[in-house]
Amino acid sequence: MRAWYSIIVVSLAGLLVSCGGGGGPPPAPTVTFSAATADARIGAAVTLTWSSTNADNCTAAGDWTGSLASSGNQSVNITKELSNFSLTCTGRGGSANGSAAVTGWNAPTLSLTASDSDLLAGNTAKIDWAAANIKNPRILIKKENLNLKVYENNLLNGLITDQYKF
Repeated sequence: MRAWYSIIVVSLAGLLVSCGGGGGPPPAPTVTFSAATADARIGAAVTLTWSSTNADNCTAAGDWTGSLASSGNQSVNITKELSNFSLTCTGRGGSANGSAAVTGWNAPTLSLTASDSDLLAGNTAKIDWAAANIKNPRILIKKENLNLKVYENNLLNGLITDQYKF
């Protein structure tokens, strides 16, 4: 009878090893998640890229939603001044999280206005300019004789008035 019991114990141990039992807990998932850029114009598309290990599926949250594969990339539109993207990937060993943020900015605008639309040689004209949503504005005014004037500043909005002889 002793031999019969030995066979049963060995058979049960073989069954546990073959079905994954007895080998410890499953490994925990890991996630790598990033946005292609940290800032973008509002309305522009930004690519989000992720990969995970030991995960069966991923779920998007925040300013994007839905079920995702365990790795991939997706283009998202930036719709506001700060977009937050979260990703949770789940596997047999638990879950892992990743996040990324993109700062949105409005498209720059620039307007130039001359005091006289019909300039004759030797006349003077006043030129006004206004800029908005520009990180580092630089205005270059060049005349035919290669005299030039450059305005540079770090203001988001600018207004400069000057006069030029043409």
